[in-house]
Amino acid sequence: MTHPIAQTLARGHNRRHGDCHLGLRTGSARDEWVSTAALLGNDEHLPATLDRIGIEIGSARRDVQASILLEAYAWRLVLPLAGALVAEQRVAIPTLHDVALRPGEGRPTELLLRPGRFSALCNDRAAAHHGARPVRTPTALCEIFEETLISHFEPLVVALNRGYGRSTRALWRTIGDRTATALLHAGLACKDRHTSEQLAHQILSGAPPLDVTPAYARILIDDRSVPVHLRRGCCLWWRTAAATYCATCPLRYPVDRAQA
Repeated sequence: MTHPIAQTLARGHNRRHGDCHLGLRTGSARDEWVSTAALLGNDEHLPATLDRIGIEIGSARRDVQASILLEAYAWRLVLPLAGALVAEQRVAIPTLHDVALRPGEGRPTELLLRPGRFSALCNDRAAAHHGARPVRTPTALCEIFEETLISHFEPLVVALNRGYGRSTRALWRTIGDRTATALLHAGLACKDRHTSEQLAHQILSGAPPLDVTPAYARILIDDRSVPVHLRRGCCLWWRTAAATYCATCPLRYPVDRAQA
């Protein structure tokens, strides 16, 4: 029988907003895939991955490479997890051993999830699955989503801070910004932006380290008015060969500007 979270994430491929979908490949890591736990636990994997990112983005600075790695990894993981929460009120609870990437590339372009523990509402048929953690309320689901983000990303934050000079607070802001944007995209893909933004405020407006209150607004991108989250932290993209600010960078759009 297919794992309920695998089913949810497979359906996510059909939930789209622009070029983004809410799906995620599932299965067991093999061949070229390396788990995130192995990436952090091997003295060669992480530096080699950062080296390749540095070549790709045109920056030899380790703090910039670390920032861009976390940006890409967080986006590829959190977007489908946000989609599962918004679309089907299910929360995957992946450990570092459950997520894998291809270390031979630069920035991760795809992740692989081994389905394991997850949470669902008691009235969801999936709650009877042996890997399920049933809860009674959507608020409890949000709490588990937040707990999962903190548990999963904390070792990454520690590794990138200690070894590569990016501050802990900046790294957590990256995770918060990516989560706020992922929930917005999930809401747009599911045609339920109001619910997704409510979830974002529940998950991100509390205590540290995920105290990155979403700042949703509309800005002009390529002469189109686009709903975005105005970032709380800078990803340092302007320090790469691109030498430009991101469309939602706080250096361009201070977060005290108009909300929408």
